Formats: sequence, C-alpha cells, structure tokens
Amino acid sequence: MGVEFEDEEDMKNMVLDHFHQLFNESPNSSDFVTNHMAPCTSATMNSALLSPFEDEEFKRVVFQIGADTLPGTDDLNPKFF
Repeated sequence: MGVEFEDEEDMKNMVLDHFHQLFNESPNSSDFVTNHMAPCTSATMNSALLSPFEDEEFKRVVFQIGADTLPGTDDLNPKFF
C-alpha cells in the first residue's frame, strides 16, 4: 500500500527522493551484466552522440517523421503536433 500525500511540497519531495535514490544508488546486480559487455560505440561516435545538437538538425529530424505514422504513447500521431 502506498503513502498518500495531500501537500504539494510533500509530493514534490517524495518524487525527488525517489529519483535521487534511483539514480544515486550504489552498484547493483545489473552492473555484473554491463561490466561484461563490449562497448558498441567508439570514442569518436560517443563524442558525436554527446555533442549539443543544432536547431536545424532537430527540425530536419522532426520533419522526417511521417504525419500518419504510428501514434506515440499518448495515442497521437505526429500530424496532431
């Protein structure tokens, strides 16, 4: 059973605590698997993936999405947007 919050500040703190714990935990069992996996990207590829993107690049990618493709998790296809 969960905990009920009515105060907005309490809800905010609960969410922050949850994600803080989720992303700041010590190594867990999944590390065993990932430590034994070979990297899939080179240092050059990783650098390109981590570099900031330009507005024009974003626009090009968004406009490449077909208007009547499958809807997303919100059940709306790209034509809606």
